[in-house]
Amino acid sequence: MGWETIDSFNKSDGYKLDKLLEHLQCSTPHIPWRTVWVDYESGSGINLQVPVIDEDEALEIYESLDIDSIVGFILKDEDYYVINIVMNIIRQMLKHPKITAKQILGLGNALYAVERLPQITKGAKCIFSVNYEAGDDQFSEIVYFSFEISEESFGVSRGGSTCDAGIGSDSYSLRSWLVEAGGYSDTSAELYNLEDTVFEYLNLGADIEVDDESDIAYEG
Repeated sequence: MGWETIDSFNKSDGYKLDKLLEHLQCSTPHIPWRTVWVDYESGSGINLQVPVIDEDEALEIYESLDIDSIVGFILKDEDYYVINIVMNIIRQMLKHPKITAKQILGLGNALYAVERLPQITKGAKCIFSVNYEAGDDQFSEIVYFSFEISEESFGVSRGGSTCDAGIGSDSYSLRSWLVEAGGYSDTSAELYNLEDTVFEYLNLGADIEVDDESDIAYEG
């Protein structure tokens, strides 16, 4: 029996491919999907294959898949560390003296989706931030910490600006942490003091913003 390659993966995508293969074997058991290790001049890889006789149907099925949704979030130990920090920050934001009912609902959706990681929470889409402004005509400062959770991504970013009447203004914005469904991540930032820093600005009177477009069907 001849075999045809449907897709090829790097050897570092082993976990992702395992999840995908499990889904395909469960949802289309009549097709004998398999994986095969191969060696190239540039290194090793993994091919996803089916019998030649099943190629057309398998291609149609494979191309219709939402692979990111099937694979979900692939998390490392340091990602769970950041998740715990963000959950603590949300709980602290819920204690803000000026929080509104709408913001409470939005933060509740965010907390639910973050707690369920690495599972994808269908309908989750919330961006929330802690924003601090201080100063006078001579010198002013703006600092923000922004967080996002959705079906596609979980991220933390921070930035701000300063304005000195004698020098001018300067601003910065940088992604601190990003994990996307399907396996992509950019997690090189140091966030060991994030929680304490955000709490400090909240104690100084920072405002909170919540932009929630979630439509979640809660379970249980």
